[in-house]
Amino acid sequence: HYPLRRQRQMCIRDSDYAVRAAAEMVEMAQAKLQAKQTLLPGYEAKKLQARQNYDRQAALFEGGATAEKEVEKLKKDLDVAVSEFVSTEFEVQSALKEVDAKQHELEQKRSEAQTKIDYAKAMEQDALGLQATVQKEMREMEIKLSELKLLRIEAPRDGTIYRLPVY
Repeated sequence: HYPLRRQRQMCIRDSDYAVRAAAEMVEMAQAKLQAKQTLLPGYEAKKLQARQNYDRQAALFEGGATAEKEVEKLKKDLDVAVSEFVSTEFEVQSALKEVDAKQHELEQKRSEAQTKIDYAKAMEQDALGLQATVQKEMREMEIKLSELKLLRIEAPRDGTIYRLPVY
């Protein structure tokens, strides 16, 4: 029963390591998500500023007050800002999905760990039950053996006995 206890302790230790590793992966994914989310407002502000600059220069160009090259440059800046914002939004969504996947994996690890622990406990309890049964049977055998040692059979008369009465 001691090897089963040791096996259960090893199972608990291994399961604990797996759960901790999965929890660390969740924390890392959450940190990545938070980092991406903190970038989003900056890229949104950059996009809005680029939109305002472009709209202002486009209105001036229509009035003939600015060069077409300046408007084209601001259009490229706007496209870059929009692209950066959309890319960051996509990265945030991707990081959010990664957090969900890591949390699901953590729950699976916890469930597997609990199953393994429960199985190990059941095996230990089964072994304890078997041990108790064997000990009981050993005690019964010892009692029967001691009874046999006390049993004395006497022949009713001298000579060969062909039949022994059994009680």
